[in-house]
Amino acid sequence: MSGIELAKAPFETYTLAHVSRMGGQTANTLRELAEGLETCSDESIYHHTIVAMRNHLAVTDGLTNDFAQWARTSLHREDLADLLSIAEITDCRTLGDLRRALGEIVRAYMETHPEAGD
Repeated sequence: MSGIELAKAPFETYTLAHVSRMGGQTANTLRELAEGLETCSDESIYHHTIVAMRNHLAVTDGLTNDFAQWARTSLHREDLADLLSIAEITDCRTLGDLRRALGEIVRAYMETHPEAGD
């Protein structure tokens, strides 16, 4: 075979699949969301932030995670949605850091807007 070089290693293809499972937790009020953020699994935090962002939620409506989307659509709290959306994922080294950041935003919002808790 003149002029044809064979690959030194085989071509490999990698893929990534996310399998979600329902954890059974729900939130109907902001207070319930605050409690849920403290008790839900790390997988839930990951799914509702990182996976949501990767699924182009941010591209379609400007919000970067499911918690921000929920605040907008269920609570009709645009200002809270914006706050939850700007939670700096890049500043968080662990899912625990991200959980704390989201929880702090929700608790601070309830302090300044007590009527929003329920």
